[in-house]
Amino acid sequence: MSMKIQFPILSMLSSALLIACVFIGADISVHSVEVEFMVSDHVEFSFHPIIHVELPINTLAFFGCQGFCFWNIVATPIEYREQNDFLCILAHELRHSEQWMALGPSLPIVSLLLPIEQDNPSLNWSDIDSFTDGMWQPPQFWPFEFDFLSIKGI
Repeated sequence: MSMKIQFPILSMLSSALLIACVFIGADISVHSVEVEFMVSDHVEFSFHPIIHVELPINTLAFFGCQGFCFWNIVATPIEYREQNDFLCILAHELRHSEQWMALGPSLPIVSLLLPIEQDNPSLNWSDIDSFTDGMWQPPQFWPFEFDFLSIKGI
């Protein structure tokens, strides 16, 4: 019986980013976990967690943003936690997480062709959908999926 474990470079980098967030004292929680288990001529297990990191707004401002997403890590400002702004920024960054999962390491290159980020968004802080309008969303039939960790065995 052979087993193949895939832990891509993006997963390694996001793990390093998560460790850095721990050292700066960020609030960290698991937003969601997608687990797939498939049995055919072999057994396949894949795992993709979405980790939510809350950082001080001055840390995010240092990078020129109100939130960010890298692979499976979504960051929002901790100061916005009790405000509608928080939900709007979180929805926007979660859409980026979907994009990363669909496009994997090609996302930065594909972003030159697809509307990954909003162009001149008209943001309405009372409407969460305005924070994802115009952003590319992988269709349901999308054939590619990049996982945080996958294990394949015979």
